[in-house]
Amino acid sequence: MSFDAQVAVSDPLFSCSGEMSDRIRAQDWSETPLGAIATWPQNLRLALSILLSSQFPMQILWGPEYIHFYNDAYIPIAGNKHPHALGQRGNECWSEVWEFAGPLLDNVRTTGKATWSEDQLLWLNRRGYLEECYFTFSYAPIYGGVGQVDGIFIAVQETTLRLMSERRLKTLQAEAQEARNRLERVLASLNDAFIMLDRQWCYTYVNPPAAQLFGKTEAELLGQPIWQATPSFNEPTCARELRQAMTEQKVRYFERYCPLEKRWFELRVYPFPDGLSLLGVDISDRKQVETELAELLSREQAARVTSEAARESAEAANRIKDEFLAVLSHELRTPLNPIIGWSQILQTRPLDPETTKRALETIERNAKLQTKLIEDLLDVSRILRGTLNLEAHSVDLATIIGVAIDTVRLACEAKSINLQTHFQPHIGCVTGDPNRLQQVMWNLFANAVKFTPPGGQVNIRLEQVEGYAQITVSDTGQGISPEFLPHVFEYFRQEDGSLTRASGGLGLGLAIVHHLVELHGGSITVESSGLGLGATFTVRLPLSEKRSRPRSRAKPLLPHIHLRGMKVLVVDDEA
Repeated sequence: MSFDAQVAVSDPLFSCSGEMSDRIRAQDWSETPLGAIATWPQNLRLALSILLSSQFPMQILWGPEYIHFYNDAYIPIAGNKHPHALGQRGNECWSEVWEFAGPLLDNVRTTGKATWSEDQLLWLNRRGYLEECYFTFSYAPIYGGVGQVDGIFIAVQETTLRLMSERRLKTLQAEAQEARNRLERVLASLNDAFIMLDRQWCYTYVNPPAAQLFGKTEAELLGQPIWQATPSFNEPTCARELRQAMTEQKVRYFERYCPLEKRWFELRVYPFPDGLSLLGVDISDRKQVETELAELLSREQAARVTSEAARESAEAANRIKDEFLAVLSHELRTPLNPIIGWSQILQTRPLDPETTKRALETIERNAKLQTKLIEDLLDVSRILRGTLNLEAHSVDLATIIGVAIDTVRLACEAKSINLQTHFQPHIGCVTGDPNRLQQVMWNLFANAVKFTPPGGQVNIRLEQVEGYAQITVSDTGQGISPEFLPHVFEYFRQEDGSLTRASGGLGLGLAIVHHLVELHGGSITVESSGLGLGATFTVRLPLSEKRSRPRSRAKPLLPHIHLRGMKVLVVDDEA
């Protein structure tokens, strides 16, 4: 034990317990500018006693050398500078910020005036790298003789987490609001009437066609109960269907005639935890067709088979549209609930750092999901209008594939999926749009990972086959049924289109992939031996020396899509 330590054992200065009290007592100070502990002046001893007994982060910088003392509460702020920061000269310990701190300390020693800094930005190296940190602190003089400042007493609080969280929250709130605005623009663009109600039966959203149908403005309807604002919904059948949907939380369909407009509507009621959404589809033309069909069948029994086939075809098309609109309503609304919920919580009460972090991560994840869904809708709109353009460049597919693999690697690791890759070297380049080709690869890889169970395997191959670059993506996942295999690349088709399906999405990804590959002059095929037996997708793209530049525009419409009796949602972001 050093002489200083022997003296310190009985010194009242070290009566308080704690790591820093023990370290100060154990350190040999005799060779420092301060000298042995027994010789320390009373003002230093008193200041240290206050510092060591406090639960608030504090420092003392003593003498012209600014010898550094700090308490236990300050250790997290010191980072990896602890414990060697004890007894160091200030300009050695905090060299990265001394250009700021040094003059401030000198001014306190010279003038004796205390300072106050709030949320001050300092770039500290306390973990082996410079990091952006914020602190609120005060420098106060420790007087010795008359007018003489012997040291500086510092009370400090790190505010980095709060400021970073506030900054991130503002960004996420702006992104969430933009996503909500885009969703409202999509809903407002519908030709059909669309409304949303809360659990108190009050209007929370009314699109322009619905307001026009009710003969009122949106402002007159929002916040008002549906039964008082629009009494026509009190009709017994209509009221019963709505209340049953709310109570049972099941989708309901029913038809209703609107005398004001002299039109027939099919009302599709989609319940969700916070209320109902209701889509009113004008089926007057369909009603007219059904009437004419009934008359035709009564007159011409010979045409019965043909008419029945036409009716079934129309119903199938209408059912696909129903399923897509139900999924669209569900998928676009689902991410908004946690975004709005956490945003309201964060604005109304303080949360601990862990809960705040979880809230921000939830908001960010759902905002990105919302953006991806809307981008898919915009891509389909461009494809159907023939306005999807390509920016042609010479593209190294190995690089494109590598980037796409990186985006799904974490998902593979989370599910313990064995990801195998095989790249044939030097196969050459293709001519195409790198962003769109990366979209193709990411979609195929993400689907393979999503539909492969934990512990499964995904294989990705890149090779040259007959002058083409061939990419093969195979997995040991849930596979595809023989009945659905011919429809894999069709728009708005999913093998499980219900709202309770295990995987989310709008059923647009593979249709977009198919179109993008063909736009690059290539082809894509799919093979599967059935459910539970995995699937293999094969993409072939012409190598640059074998082909001309890709077409810059899509075909106006895909010839195999039957649009008779369907309505098309068009979203234009290139006005």
